[in-house]
Amino acid sequence: MTPDAWTNLQIVNCTSFPLISGAGKGGGGIGFFNAYQMNSWFNAPNAAPNPIVASRATASYMLQFLRGVGDEDDGADIQLNLGTATSGASSVVWLQARSAQNSAHYLQAQLQQPTVSGAGPFAVAVTQQGTWPLDEPGTGLTWYAGTQLAPLGAPDADQCLAIVDLGAIVSQDVAQALVQMMVAGTLSADDAESLWMGVMSRMHWRPGAKAA
Repeated sequence: MTPDAWTNLQIVNCTSFPLISGAGKGGGGIGFFNAYQMNSWFNAPNAAPNPIVASRATASYMLQFLRGVGDEDDGADIQLNLGTATSGASSVVWLQARSAQNSAHYLQAQLQQPTVSGAGPFAVAVTQQGTWPLDEPGTGLTWYAGTQLAPLGAPDADQCLAIVDLGAIVSQDVAQALVQMMVAGTLSADDAESLWMGVMSRMHWRPGAKAA
């Protein structure tokens, strides 16, 4: 088999907790790490780095598929948990690598809602092309919340998956309203720009600067 589609995934951790790999199996709350049929999956053959991303930091990983043979499926999973525990109560994103029936390869992120005291609700922002936008407010970002599935594809390019604790950048009332708009697909450009500014401030980034 030869390497196939890939993405260089920048993970932005805009929470107060490090991101770690969950334990066990199954994406519905308790996560796992599985690098089946991947050429590159979080830099390790059978184990994820610890932490995967530190609190209020970024890390980038080359995620690269292998081209399958016969009836083999190309795929992998990693459960991203907040650093409080590897159990389902701390599960925040289930990242999945998959192949379609036509052998097309893609990544997707299943958002979860951990029950961590004093944190949340959580949302994710993704790009189809490029890392977190530091120059243009929110350009290229799509926001997801609740338990939505965020498509990433596998564009042979840089991409960004930002995990954001909304409650850390806006009030709880505003955070809940933003979640409802994201789920309904009615988030306005002004709201998206405000979220971008909130993340920039929380991460201590200046517009135009390079993300650490």
